[in-house]
Amino acid sequence: MDRETKIQIIVVMVIISMSLLSLYFEIEIKEFEFKEKIFSLQHEIKGNERIIGQLKKRIEMQGAYIEVLKKMHKVIECESNYKHEVYGDGGKAYGIAQFHKPTFHWLSKKAGLKLKYRNRGHQILLLKWAIENGKGKYWTCYRRCCFTAGKSGTNGA
Repeated sequence: MDRETKIQIIVVMVIISMSLLSLYFEIEIKEFEFKEKIFSLQHEIKGNERIIGQLKKRIEMQGAYIEVLKKMHKVIECESNYKHEVYGDGGKAYGIAQFHKPTFHWLSKKAGLKLKYRNRGHQILLLKWAIENGKGKYWTCYRRCCFTAGKSGTNGA
């Protein structure tokens, strides 16, 4: 083999080597970009999981709130049929939620609220607080419709 042929072979080999080296670096760059995308997606997934967790908690809270509202509806419908200026229990209970005055003041104090006994909104607010804090058992209608013995929380233990 003459010198010129050897040089041509070497040049071709150098070109092939440089092409292979270029291809190798291109593959390395693509692999780095791919790993970077995977990392970015994993980070995004973690962010989405956090958001999903927050949404689940909100949904659970809304579900619990709806359950309280359902119980309030049942108690008010049973106790006063949504009438505020009514007396029950032989004149001892008054209002939309049919509070006995001592019970109203006692629960208001426990709730840390300054409420007026004859105020319709205050009675509703305190009934809500009472149900949310396990005090629903103080209403006969609550015990009939909503109380489950042995459970705590909004069921009234």
